[in-house]
Amino acid sequence: MDERRTIRLDKFLVLSVLLFILALSHVSSNLASGNARFDEEFHVSASGDDAIESGFGLFFHSTEYLNIYSQIVDSERWSSAIRFTNVTIPRDATITSASVSLYVHDADHDDVNCDIYGNNVDDSRNFVVGQNILDQSERPRTKSSVGWVDNDLGVGWVQKATLENIIGEITARPGWSAGNAIALLFIARQNPIDKSFRVHSYDYNSEYAPKLEVSWTTEKDVVNIQWWILVLFSCIVASLGTAIYAVHRRRKVERPARKA
Repeated sequence: MDERRTIRLDKFLVLSVLLFILALSHVSSNLASGNARFDEEFHVSASGDDAIESGFGLFFHSTEYLNIYSQIVDSERWSSAIRFTNVTIPRDATITSASVSLYVHDADHDDVNCDIYGNNVDDSRNFVVGQNILDQSERPRTKSSVGWVDNDLGVGWVQKATLENIIGEITARPGWSAGNAIALLFIARQNPIDKSFRVHSYDYNSEYAPKLEVSWTTEKDVVNIQWWILVLFSCIVASLGTAIYAVHRRRKVERPARKA
């Protein structure tokens, strides 16, 4: 009877230890190598969060359309800017994809020729407080930029991708924190042939306001709670099994001495 009980306790202890090792190794591997992925969409959400400015210095933040008008005369070019608030990207996240979507107003204004920059600050001001797009001392630009040249885009939503470096440069700033605002600047290029690009603003219809889609990853710092519960349970079971096993062994050793 004692031998059978000892065998059962031996098996119980071995299984408990194996369960503990398995759970702990899984948690450790997740902590060391796992990444968490996030996908979010941000929208222009106020009248003061989009604006247009001409090379001549005319500036408007309450307008139904955003214009990017490229031509050869500096003063007659129009550039636009859009701002997204409460951007939840944590500092130093790895940006895996980023794109901006705009709604083209009509087929007569669907040719674009511009460079896209980010406003290189920790928390971009809206265009009511900071009435400026072109002056880089007021609206500093990211080193990263993306050229956008397209013709005959047609009416409806159009998307410009590959903005990862622009967004990443801003979110890597020492003063950046999740919840800050990001502004994108669409600076019209000099072009010998006039090109006009007109898209809906927030004031035209909030449903057609520009939007920013970003995907990013961060290192996991929290492991699934179920695995922590399993580790805790395994510790308890292994400790209990060890205690029972030790008591049983001690009694087995002490019993012959008492008979003597």
